[in-house]
Amino acid sequence: MNSDSHLFLLIEHNVFVSTSDYMQILQSNTEKVIYIPTKVISYINDTLVWVDTVNPSSEKSSFSGLNPFGPTIIEPVEARRIQLICDAWIGVFGLGPDQIHLTGEWVNNVDENGNELQGYYEDVCISRADIIGHLQSISSLAQASNDGDLLILHYGL
Repeated sequence: MNSDSHLFLLIEHNVFVSTSDYMQILQSNTEKVIYIPTKVISYINDTLVWVDTVNPSSEKSSFSGLNPFGPTIIEPVEARRIQLICDAWIGVFGLGPDQIHLTGEWVNNVDENGNELQGYYEDVCISRADIIGHLQSISSLAQASNDGDLLILHYGL
């Protein structure tokens, strides 16, 4: 699996039985998995926390947004919210130039002696077509979840 991507997959309600099932499910359905670059998910993450989800690796029964380092289950009713969020971002990025520069993660800069230098925000450059394509993939998956009463299994880094 790609450590630079978040993975998304539609699954039936009865497929997910225990918290250890998610890796096997993803590995046995690799041709159906949608890979979204972590940089895209990170950029829109502030809006994804508006989605009520389930984190099967946590003792808490409810969660907000996507688990950045593990599994998340998204129910069909919340998939509609993800679809609307992604469609809104598609509209915003559709107004942008061919190459879009996004503010990425904060990077701590350290010299060879371990001294902390001035940090900076990573500059993420992505084509408008690519970012819109990624968001359309999530939106379409969310639509299929809602229409077919299917769960979305997400897996972060």
